[in-house]
Amino acid sequence: MKKKCILYGNCQAIIYVYELLNNLPEFKKHYDLISYVNHDREQTKKLVNIDVDELKNCDVFIYQPLGESHGVYGTENLKSMLKDSCVKISFPYVYNSSFYTTYWEDASPRWTLQTLINCGWKNIMSLILEKRKIDEIINLYDNGLIDFYFEERMNVCMELLKEKDEICDIKVSDFILEHYKDKRLFVTQNHLTPYFNIWITNQILERLNIPLIPNEYSDTNILESNCVYDNYNVNFYNFSHDTSQIFNNKETKDKIISFYNHFKGANYNMNDLIINKIIDDPEKFIDMPF
Repeated sequence: MKKKCILYGNCQAIIYVYELLNNLPEFKKHYDLISYVNHDREQTKKLVNIDVDELKNCDVFIYQPLGESHGVYGTENLKSMLKDSCVKISFPYVYNSSFYTTYWEDASPRWTLQTLINCGWKNIMSLILEKRKIDEIINLYDNGLIDFYFEERMNVCMELLKEKDEICDIKVSDFILEHYKDKRLFVTQNHLTPYFNIWITNQILERLNIPLIPNEYSDTNILESNCVYDNYNVNFYNFSHDTSQIFNNKETKDKIISFYNHFKGANYNMNDLIINKIIDDPEKFIDMPF
């Protein structure tokens, strides 16, 4: 009789890890796989999308931790329903906005001021508040005169991730720091490349004593992205992996123009345009589309 395995997380777990496990014959020989999304933003007092009986009877629970602010969807509440013999494997919500010059989705209602700053827009916003015209801003961009504060953003993102690693079985911070120069790891700020997804999945398989998935890195066919390489991030990070496939200064400039058109009437206070240490619930700080 097959054992029951539940995946509980965001798209990193319930789409990418799910597909890798579900297409692995050796895993499917031993487990039936179920997935539940962990970010129902509308309901925190009642489990409306999780079968509690499935949860109570599962043999393996693979999850991305959520704090108490997520109510009944918080990890500790769900773990309290698991049977004692259930094998629990955790990995963090992996997020890093610092590898790309900017990230922007037009008029997303979930963008907060701090999210915008975290995704590289602080100095563009300052220029908008100074009533600079878009042609002036693009000219500054073309001449390499805008500071996108990559180091500061990297430090903030890695600080958060290291804190998340502390409570997880699978730790990803060191892997990122070891490989980000020679391998593209992020497609967007929170969507991972196949190489990174397979690495996480192999960490799970290793804990279940199932043969690992071959994981040969390739720079090709990693196209799903609102994030591109341009003169700024390529020069700052000096990547050794191929950046030509998505190198596109025009794409970044188009994002700046779109951002300008949306925010040119905003009334932010200049004193608010600082990138802060991430505090409180990290999922709210980086409240990005999953």
